[in-house]
Amino acid sequence: MSEKQNLSGCRASAVVCELNPLHNGHLKVMREAGSGSGVVIAVMSGNFTQRAEPALFDKYSRAAAALAAGADLVVELPFPWSCMGAEGYASAGAYIASSLGCSSMTFGSECGEPDTLEKAADIKDSADFAVIQKRLEAEFPSKGSAEIFDAAMSECGLGSALGKNDKLGAEYIRWGRKNSIYDFNIVKRDPVCLSASDLRRLILDGGIDNTGGHIPGCARELFSSLIPVEPGFFDEYLFIMCRGLRDGEGIMSYASKIARKSSCPADFIRDLPTKKYTLSRIRRELLFSFTGATGKEEAPLYTMLLAADAKGREYLGSIRKDTGISVITKPSDTSFLSEEAADQYAMLRRADEIYTLGMKKEAGYFMTCSPAII
Repeated sequence: MSEKQNLSGCRASAVVCELNPLHNGHLKVMREAGSGSGVVIAVMSGNFTQRAEPALFDKYSRAAAALAAGADLVVELPFPWSCMGAEGYASAGAYIASSLGCSSMTFGSECGEPDTLEKAADIKDSADFAVIQKRLEAEFPSKGSAEIFDAAMSECGLGSALGKNDKLGAEYIRWGRKNSIYDFNIVKRDPVCLSASDLRRLILDGGIDNTGGHIPGCARELFSSLIPVEPGFFDEYLFIMCRGLRDGEGIMSYASKIARKSSCPADFIRDLPTKKYTLSRIRRELLFSFTGATGKEEAPLYTMLLAADAKGREYLGSIRKDTGISVITKPSDTSFLSEEAADQYAMLRRADEIYTLGMKKEAGYFMTCSPAII
């Protein structure tokens, strides 16, 4: 048990998540996290998610849904970490969880096998894996990072292929350990549950009523009053920004050439992916460039309070002076941040201002928002 937990006298379990949107699988994970009668802390992605896509609903609305589903405290996994690959995403999530005194992490997995995920985490941390991965990258330069990862894992002795959530789960274990978290509650995914990406398509096509019973009532009621953010606005933004570029290297230069050859955002997005680089990776690199991020940022120095119930507020109050991270409760009041933390926060603000284009709100909209409190 960490010093923070001794000071608070309460067990805290973390769920690192996107909830885009919250569905029955997420509800199960939240309930598992709260089964020990402690505090459930959701470390939730902000307005841009891991695939470098805008969230269907804004972060404060999704945080309110997390409270309804069983979280006691919802804090932001800030940009740019929210848009990073599995390693960067999990490392930031585990760091924030540990900084807030969490002793365990609960997450979903396709296989649901602790031994398999523990072994995958051990392999990823081994020197052999890095050497094999580098060799495979040189031997197969046209293969994507996912194929290289799977091949390296197989060579290192992992007997079964990992699903996307399995890979993320292995990273949670790796980075949880590095942040003194050793208790991992792995929830096997129910194949009956639709994925979040499937549900996003259904909602965009026909609204919340189009999702059947796959979104729990607690979230359905909240989401039904919201207008989803159409993802096409972001593709149009990237198209316009890249069309105007004249200087740049690597992916930026490549995207600029594609934009100048394209007559509309749809053509631009269609022609962006290559055999080596997925659309998500290219979107991520472009978004990072337009917000001043590099994708190589170290641990976040702050998090944002998005929602809390009475138990969550009491817990946060009990550890507030002893947290290893700054917690912003009012977006406009950040005078207490260090210079480096303020620089990190500036990247989030730029990303939020892009997101407001999709909401059809003024650029400073999120500076006036307040956490959801019950």
